[in-house]
Amino acid sequence: MEQQSWSLVYYSATATDMTSLAQGVRKYLDEGGRVKIIARTRQQFFDSAQKKRFLHSCLHSDAIIISLHGGSASFPLFDELMDALDALPAASRPFLHIQPTSGDEDSILAAEKYSPEFGSELWQSCRLFIERGGYLNFHQLCLWLYNHLFKAQLPCKAPIQQRNEGIYHPDMPVDISLDDYLARLQPGRITVGIWFYQTFWLNNNLAFIDGLIRAVEAEGANVIPVFHLRFKESSRGNHGADYVVDHFFMDGDTPRIDVLLNPMLFSLVLASPDYTGLLPKLGVPFLQAMVSMGSYEKWSTSTQGMGSMEVSFNAAQPEFDGALISVPIATREENEIDPLTGALLYRYLPIADRVEKLARLAINWGRLRCLRHNKRRVAIIFHHYPPRDDRIGCAAGLDSFASVVSLLDDFAAQG
Repeated sequence: MEQQSWSLVYYSATATDMTSLAQGVRKYLDEGGRVKIIARTRQQFFDSAQKKRFLHSCLHSDAIIISLHGGSASFPLFDELMDALDALPAASRPFLHIQPTSGDEDSILAAEKYSPEFGSELWQSCRLFIERGGYLNFHQLCLWLYNHLFKAQLPCKAPIQQRNEGIYHPDMPVDISLDDYLARLQPGRITVGIWFYQTFWLNNNLAFIDGLIRAVEAEGANVIPVFHLRFKESSRGNHGADYVVDHFFMDGDTPRIDVLLNPMLFSLVLASPDYTGLLPKLGVPFLQAMVSMGSYEKWSTSTQGMGSMEVSFNAAQPEFDGALISVPIATREENEIDPLTGALLYRYLPIADRVEKLARLAINWGRLRCLRHNKRRVAIIFHHYPPRDDRIGCAAGLDSFASVVSLLDDFAAQG
């Protein structure tokens, strides 16, 4: 039986899901679905005309999905759209689902107030399709929405539980086990661990991760790349960072890796103090792989490089975890409009020479870790500005010389 035509409007505050959304809708269309979809991200509301057209599309659609990240303020038209929907006769209102971000109380409150079905089995099903993500869940979401809108009974699967953590390598099977992956590593080589966001894996936003993996291997080292959800979420039932360290990066009490690369933002321990002892237990150098929120053109032509907020996310906060700050290895490129949905797509793309530099740096730190303590040579450089004798080692509120003496005593105690 031929399906009826219908329309869906989708907004995403983060834009991370737009590629998977487009792939899922294409699969639905290829199988006989007849949906017109309009999808937008926050960056696309750059003038009043764009906002007006999107609002018009919402009011004349069959279904609206608003995915928030940071409460209602993360959608520039939120209040205006809610008022416009409220002015419509109840029978004429589109199906509305507001998708909150896990742990974001403001977006949960917005969903509770404005999603008509909030808390119901219907709302929970829609939430899980989007939360679990990936193109297969978005394909099933289209079928589910059609069944709900038209009281139809198209075959539709329940939301698919995605892998929350696992090994990723561009040349390996997607479901490769840890044991099978470890069997391919070369004994006697430095082994570099990489952990990164599960959303990059889920939405195939992996170009800079691939670049980093290949750069490490080109230098003759092993690499163990792991995607994961950093913090435990009760709604997802994921393990968290401690499981990743224990299961992937350690063999009992012994580290499998010699150095860990971290392209994730913010601080692990500031957000979750329960993780305070995690990286010291792992006991390997921890390098921050900085990722720019702007384009390569903006970054490369700027006299400052990364902006102050980017430095906070990529450097200042990770230092609380003991991260060694390295160099920017990727930039966020937003220069492609999806022809099906009209959504602005983004990709993190590698900065080739910086990726190679970080790979060499990581391997050198790994080699240093393997040296006996009495074979290591350490240089200590004092701050010296302005360049006068009375300003050597100057630091407000600190005694640099006493600190260095204490440091040297610790070095001596450790051989």
